[in-house]
Amino acid sequence: RKPRNAVLIFASPFAAAADVPPIHDPSMTHTMVPGPINNGDWGDKPVLFFPPGVYWMNQAPLNVYTTHTDGVGGYGGTCTCPNGQVYLVGDNLGGCESGLACYGGISGTCHEEIGPWTGGQVKCGDATVDAAPKLGENHLILHPNTHWVHLALGAYVKGAVQYTTGALNFYATGHGVLSGEHYVYQANPTEYYTAIKSDWDSLRLWTHFRTQPGQTWRCTGPTIANPPFNTHDFHGNKDYTSRIDDYKQVGGWFSQTDGPQMYPDSIVKDVFYHVNDDGIKAYYSNVIVKRATVWKIHNDPVIQLGWKSRNVHNVTISDLNVIHTRHMRSEAYVPSAIIGASPIYDVKQDPPQTSKSISDFTISRLTCEGLCPALFRLEPLQNYERFRIIGANFIGGLITGGPRDMWWLQPDPVQTGNWPAGSYPPGESLIPSGRYPGEPVKMGLSISDWKVQGQKVTMQNFQVGQVGWFNIDASYWGQWEIK
Repeated sequence: RKPRNAVLIFASPFAAAADVPPIHDPSMTHTMVPGPINNGDWGDKPVLFFPPGVYWMNQAPLNVYTTHTDGVGGYGGTCTCPNGQVYLVGDNLGGCESGLACYGGISGTCHEEIGPWTGGQVKCGDATVDAAPKLGENHLILHPNTHWVHLALGAYVKGAVQYTTGALNFYATGHGVLSGEHYVYQANPTEYYTAIKSDWDSLRLWTHFRTQPGQTWRCTGPTIANPPFNTHDFHGNKDYTSRIDDYKQVGGWFSQTDGPQMYPDSIVKDVFYHVNDDGIKAYYSNVIVKRATVWKIHNDPVIQLGWKSRNVHNVTISDLNVIHTRHMRSEAYVPSAIIGASPIYDVKQDPPQTSKSISDFTISRLTCEGLCPALFRLEPLQNYERFRIIGANFIGGLITGGPRDMWWLQPDPVQTGNWPAGSYPPGESLIPSGRYPGEPVKMGLSISDWKVQGQKVTMQNFQVGQVGWFNIDASYWGQWEIK
């Protein structure tokens, strides 16, 4: 059962000097005034500061800007809208001679090369007409000059933040709150913030569509609440990383309200995630996670390794505390598990590849309170090599009770072809065979010091119906161990 009432009290250290921008320097900082946020109120200074108070987006956007737009080409340049805002836009699929995807504005010089304008389009509004107050139909698209958002303790901002900066370091700091409560589920800014899902465009509370090589997002202190979709995604050049510290996420009631992305070389520590999707997204290499606490709702696993075949190496997750789970169904596509790998999201574009591997991946000091889902549910999309669990304590036991027909698992034959149909309670680990063209998948797992309700799981009692409820295909025998 989900707790009917919960009070979450977060104790955070005082901010270090490096985590506080020059908020008292008016030449560097634009200071917001509590109340409604109208178009352009956030200015163009390097630092955007929210003092204590309540803020909300009050107007629909004057100009509607989209990226990766259908019907827009790769060449491009700038478009200046009547209110003075400048956007990067592409051509109309006929090169520069076809003109720019600039509607209602003034086109700049068109450059005959692929660039940051590729796929961009803007529809400019009439700057002489005041936009009517509207809640949940705008978000903060920061000026390229702005690279730092600081939410003071006591600031409560009902909105979302989109960076456009090229600064090597860009920031979100302070102990205030960023809330998505005014947005509908899957709010899509390219569709006037209606609930039309787009994996690319639906609103994240933190986003950047044109990241540059070498950039680092440094996020220390904030709490986010009530996200309408995925909470954090950056797009652009993949050579960027994150430093996330003292970060809290609550109100993840909608499906797809997952944890933040952890790009290559990221360090994440002292975080709390209340999530209803993939909690810790282990998609990239050389990542460190320390002291993470997760309150997990039923959709997807706590740690997600799947959706596509991956090469992921050198990941460590230590001191992971799962304080509550609500896996009330037995799932394969969105695995009912602490560690899961969902099947391929798009089978046509990304088939399983045995040439890839997840290797040198270590999870240590894992604790699950209450009744727990399975330790593993893995669609074998690539090899697993030197994947280690060192110390796992399932205090309340595994979800294995009830009649067997209560947990009937009928996989989708296209998306989850390797999962056998049958009755599997949510607490039963499932690792089916990986039979794809080429070499068979390897499953190099090592599990040590795993306890369920105080009883240690061993090679003598791991089986279904015994202590571990660990169901792994016989083809992997000799590749894995429990000790």
